[in-house]
Amino acid sequence: MKRGKEIKIDQYQNYNVIYGTVDSKSPTSIYLELSAWGQPKTSEDIDYNRVIKSLHKRIKQIVSDDIDTTIFSDKIIIDVDMRESGIRFNKRSYIDCEVTFFQLGKLSLTDDKIISTVKRLSKLISDELNTSEYFNFFKTKK
Repeated sequence: MKRGKEIKIDQYQNYNVIYGTVDSKSPTSIYLELSAWGQPKTSEDIDYNRVIKSLHKRIKQIVSDDIDTTIFSDKIIIDVDMRESGIRFNKRSYIDCEVTFFQLGKLSLTDDKIISTVKRLSKLISDELNTSEYFNFFKTKK
């Protein structure tokens, strides 16, 4: 029996954003997933492994600094996935950023505190991606 629930946030032009839980009856954890297609801004030879690690570190810092510890545990799982081996100029590469929060209580996905936290964090992450000096981000591959 499927018990998970996902909600899409349609307020971003360049990103696909969803949040949800694996168990909607007893949501102990909530995930936020932001995905897009990144296209390099320059044809220069750049160490994209370093760029992606730096991006992961900045996103981790943003989320850690902003998390509401009255609602969520300070244990957070942050995964930024972009394969640097396929990055080429004029070619879009998929990026996926998933953040998993662990609740202290059992608030539902539609609770105002959860919604405001998810929207605030998705805005902070998208703002960080938008300021990238290496990539332009798009909602689709084409």
